[in-house]
Amino acid sequence: MVTTTGVDGIIAAFPKSTIPPIHGEPDRITLIAMHKLLCANAASITTNLGGGNHGHLSLLMTAAEYLEETQKVFTPPKNPGEDPSTTKDPNDQASENDRFKRHVRVFEKYQNTDKALKQQIEETIESDYLSSLHNELTGYSRVTSLQMLQHLYKTYGRIDDTDIEKNNEKMMTAYDPELPIAKLTIQLENGRKFAHLGKQTITESMMISKGITLLRNTGVFHDDIKEWRRRPDTEKTWDAFKIHFQMAHQERRTQMTTAGNGGYNAAANNIYGELPPDPIQELQERAAESLETISDGLSSHQDSISELTQANAVLSNTNTTMAAQLAQMMNQMTTMQALLTQKLGQSTAQPHAPTSAPTSQKTPRVRRPPLPWDYCWSHGKCKHSSTVCTIRKAGHKEEATLANKLGGSTYGL
Repeated sequence: MVTTTGVDGIIAAFPKSTIPPIHGEPDRITLIAMHKLLCANAASITTNLGGGNHGHLSLLMTAAEYLEETQKVFTPPKNPGEDPSTTKDPNDQASENDRFKRHVRVFEKYQNTDKALKQQIEETIESDYLSSLHNELTGYSRVTSLQMLQHLYKTYGRIDDTDIEKNNEKMMTAYDPELPIAKLTIQLENGRKFAHLGKQTITESMMISKGITLLRNTGVFHDDIKEWRRRPDTEKTWDAFKIHFQMAHQERRTQMTTAGNGGYNAAANNIYGELPPDPIQELQERAAESLETISDGLSSHQDSISELTQANAVLSNTNTTMAAQLAQMMNQMTTMQALLTQKLGQSTAQPHAPTSAPTSQKTPRVRRPPLPWDYCWSHGKCKHSSTVCTIRKAGHKEEATLANKLGGSTYGL
């Protein structure tokens, strides 16, 4: 008889009792597809451990990953031994026997779920690609399903720096405010999951910072971002972020619908930010954007400290370079002044030479031309380029130009 805690019974209870086999050498894409199905199966086998809401998902995650995903600690059950403890009181012994039986069931269910997951991996992956884990005598009994996955990802699904960079770019893809806010949050969450596979940690504060940047770039959530920043830091969680801006998105759509039904096109334009700002408002918005950029950097903790340190180093190097250039210019001016004085003295010694040059012959004052407009990935149209920007937003790309913005700011364009 197959029981629900036996390996066969657990596999039969899985949502995906059969996983499509991977023919030939697996790669990152096929491994992720298999991993998702395994996670769904593991989560479907209930347990009261680890908060009780995620089944045996911990079998396919490290302890740190499970804690970050569920905000709960999963402590694997221990083998209770062969027999219950003995007591002198018969009533106490009965309770001890019941407790022992419960612990046995929990332990066996945990162990058999892991065996069921391993069996599915064996049936999905050709044996050649798991051979280094296989023991001639004990088979795969000494490895867990998580160790199998880690081996496969490390050997055949490695994520390199290029993949991480592409993932970062994908996470910062511009958000269309006409789409549901879930489009933005899912985009960031998928990027975070991919980063985990590449052993890159993206904290909640970094997720929120990226989300704020994407929302601010739309130009339509200015007041909502202000309200978010007024919250206490203890309330600025990723779940709270999603709820706050989901409500903001709904309110905005309601305002648009009301304005559209009433024929108030000007109100619609204001909501969408289509009316050009006056010069004072533009300066105020630029100042606010700079403050928000600094705030974003501070919220990214260690990443932001690194960015600010780098920016300070760039500024220090710039000041040093400018000081050297200024000293060189002063030396050149001193030399030119001496040559000019000498030349004027020679001209005075010549007969019939005028004591001073006419006003029309004086050297005209050279005015430095104004700096041309450039493009910065973090600030859009401005007086500096992406390369020399000292106040950078998260995901800043130095190689961005006006011709190839790489998803950067369109401010002022």
